[in-house]
Amino acid sequence: MWKVLFTAVILAIMLHACGSQEEPDRASFFSEGTTNASMAAAVHTMDVGDIESSVTIEVFPATGFEAPNISVDMEKSIKGQFTQCTITIKPPYPASLPLEFRVTPRDPIPGSKRPVVLRGSILRENQPVQPFNLTLGESSPNKVFPVRVPYDPLQGLQQPVKTLLVFAQVEAFFLPEGTDAASLDIASAQPENGISGAIMSNPVRINFVSAEGKP
Repeated sequence: MWKVLFTAVILAIMLHACGSQEEPDRASFFSEGTTNASMAAAVHTMDVGDIESSVTIEVFPATGFEAPNISVDMEKSIKGQFTQCTITIKPPYPASLPLEFRVTPRDPIPGSKRPVVLRGSILRENQPVQPFNLTLGESSPNKVFPVRVPYDPLQGLQQPVKTLLVFAQVEAFFLPEGTDAASLDIASAQPENGISGAIMSNPVRINFVSAEGKP
């Protein structure tokens, strides 16, 4: 009987020792995991994916432009971003149609010490018609958001049309920290490490219809 009791005591001591060691090991594992995750977040360096996900380009009729023969239909995504703008125009057709491209950056882009370049074009019927070049970041002169870029798609048309498609498409990239964005020649700027992304605005479809609303 004493032998059985002695064996039970020894087993109890061994189990207690194992359990005591297991708890610190478990605590150490989770502590190290949390520390590693925090360190990974702390050392994250922004890349072009951050520009693509943090900068939106949306286009609308310019603020204050209204006419009884012009209707505007804006479509939004489930995230609230504009995905399509359809403008329908009945006679008398206007000589101009002022649009406004609005560039809205979210944090941390406006405060980035590495300047962000957006370089591209406004396209009408898939043909470049106007440069679309600007900078963002701490050294950029663009401090008021959204940045507004005006454009009139009816200017320069050689003949009447029934429909027009307008949108902006830009190359997006970082420049090295310390670059002065205010004095930058955007046309000749080269992407940091040769890496760039792309951003496209929502499209605008302009339809010219009859007084009865027929194409």
